[in-house]
Amino acid sequence: MKKRILYMLILMTLGIMVACSKRNGSQNDSPQKSGFAKRMGAISPESTDDGVYLFSLIDSDLGILSYWNLTSETCVPLCSKANCTHTDETCDAWFKEPNYGTLQKYEDKIYLWCGFQGSLALYSENLDGTERKKVCGFSAEDRTGNWVDSSVVSGDFCYINMSFGQDRKGSDIRGIYRISLTNGTAKLIRMNNEDADWTEHRLDDVVYDNGKVYYKITEYRTGEARSRVFEYNPISETDTVIFETDAVISHIIAENKLYYTKYETDKDKVFVVDLKTGSETSFLVPFAGYLTYDGTYLYIMNTEDEYGICSIFDLDGNLVDQIEDGFEESYDSVYRMTTADQIVFQGETLTENGSTSKYHIINKSDIGKDQIPCHEAVFTK
Repeated sequence: MKKRILYMLILMTLGIMVACSKRNGSQNDSPQKSGFAKRMGAISPESTDDGVYLFSLIDSDLGILSYWNLTSETCVPLCSKANCTHTDETCDAWFKEPNYGTLQKYEDKIYLWCGFQGSLALYSENLDGTERKKVCGFSAEDRTGNWVDSSVVSGDFCYINMSFGQDRKGSDIRGIYRISLTNGTAKLIRMNNEDADWTEHRLDDVVYDNGKVYYKITEYRTGEARSRVFEYNPISETDTVIFETDAVISHIIAENKLYYTKYETDKDKVFVVDLKTGSETSFLVPFAGYLTYDGTYLYIMNTEDEYGICSIFDLDGNLVDQIEDGFEESYDSVYRMTTADQIVFQGETLTENGSTSKYHIINKSDIGKDQIPCHEAVFTK
């Protein structure tokens, strides 16, 4: 069973306020690598009003969903039952086979896919962890994959990136589905390996914006690569390529423009494509990294292994701020993520006896300040 496993178990340290660095002046000229922030296993917290939801206990077959209040600096399992040991299915925070990348807060509910293959199902619960219920699953006639890599709930539908494992050539096979939350009907939008002329296929960056679903397929063959960005219209049920380039890219869409970086060439630029006219411009950035967008700012995360940097721009290409992860020690891996309201850095070290993960979380409301408060928590196994 190919599973995504990230070991973050018992809360050791919480509530330490540290100073996250603001990077000044020099650009990062270190070699860049492709395929940065959506790496499977990098589990992003989910924003709520005063903090984040995250899995403080993660194993191959179970997880404990916790709530970290960034105001009071407390982190507790999302369970209100008296004397609960948080070790089995009687606990509100305990999940069997959670598909970690699907954690989402939508309106007044938390959503999460759980299960593997035939047992895959979407669950919802209140923001305090109560009233968990199964929303939908798959019928016996549906072509069901191994697990759900990521998902977006919007309105009466859930859009998922489903993993089917690997083909004989070692390429990851995934498919985009639309699932009805009212009757469980599953519609396959596209598989990522439909073009047999390419030998390796990657599907990621599934987002929902202004009534449309966007995703990207990157494909490889000897000496070549291409990235295609698709737009799915739920009303007309049409799936259209809106952009294609012979490069490995990260992209976002904002105000009817497509912003993208190239991981392997032109590493100091963000390219901007007007989706109405097709015209393209660019602006300079410190590095070409992974892009996210929250409706206000464009966030660019670096791809360097040793430490994380987030550069923040407005859509006109003006640098607003630049923030380092603030880690004083080195880690085997440093993950960089954004939520709706936070910038997240996670450092992880694996040992023979287990692992340690440290989170540094910065509220986006502090962007631009001279001193950036940084919330810290450590989880270990």
